[in-house]
Amino acid sequence: MATDLNELINKAENNDVEAMVELADAYKKGRADEKKIRQAVYWYTKAAMLGNVIAQRNLGKAYFLGSGIAQDYSKAIIWLTKAYEKKDLESMNFLGICYRDGYGVLVDLIYAYRLFKEAADGNYAPAQNNLGLCYDYGYGVEKSSSEAVKYYKLAAEQNYPAAQYNLAICCETGNGVDYDYEAAVAWYKKAADQGYAKAQCSLANSYYYGIGVKQNYEEAFKYYKLAADQGYAPAQNNVGYCYKHGEGVKKDYKEAAAWFNRASRQNNDSALKNLGLCYEFGQGVAKDIEKAKEYYMLAYNLGNEEAKEYLDKLNGVETKSEWGQI
Repeated sequence: MATDLNELINKAENNDVEAMVELADAYKKGRADEKKIRQAVYWYTKAAMLGNVIAQRNLGKAYFLGSGIAQDYSKAIIWLTKAYEKKDLESMNFLGICYRDGYGVLVDLIYAYRLFKEAADGNYAPAQNNLGLCYDYGYGVEKSSSEAVKYYKLAAEQNYPAAQYNLAICCETGNGVDYDYEAAVAWYKKAADQGYAKAQCSLANSYYYGIGVKQNYEEAFKYYKLAADQGYAPAQNNVGYCYKHGEGVKKDYKEAAAWFNRASRQNNDSALKNLGLCYEFGQGVAKDIEKAKEYYMLAYNLGNEEAKEYLDKLNGVETKSEWGQI
């Protein structure tokens, strides 16, 4: 394999398809540099037009993401289909997502299921996870919790974090498998240790409530914070809650309000409600009843009934529900 960039460029310019792909991959590593990303797409395009399956897949993904080229779902479908026709498992799975969610094509759940199934049969973990979702929710196939668990487990055992997370949910809820809270915690932990934010938040919930593991607020805060730092809104709200109540971390109203604010920007209804409470009682922010009302209303509009009770109380409206403590 050629490693010198100038040598790669020379080979690529002389129609060496493998060199084109290797050169594109080299430019892609400098993804923070938009110019290099465009150069990567240029060489993927040339190699794709010469029939290279890896280039076709990566070009399709570039069109899908709008990375180094204008986003175009229709062109993404064209190139991913070409790669799929060469039995590329990643392209099968990516196409399945497009047909499931309607990117560049009309939604076709049955075809999406078939694509996921074909790739899953090739032992491709992301497709096994997506096939599990098909069985879990009845996407293109009759719902079957046991089949969902089967495919989640196949992917989870390949250390695919999204599947580990989904399998943990099944263990925790008894969906397609016997209730097993300790197994749920174990699978959450495997995914969390790979940096999967949803699993980190769920593992934190297990520690916070003592489900499947001994209650430990410090561990709960640790994992909430890991997920929150990745921008996961429910975890950001929970970090705020921990700061507000001094659970697993020293009580700090200012930090609490700051984390509620971060989650509120993502329209997290609980965070909007909690930020309203901060403004109502002047905890971590200057007391401001009008802002409190504003945040309560935003939370209520997103379905948070508790926020409606708080809003009604501020507006002098009698409610049948007992006023909760903060």
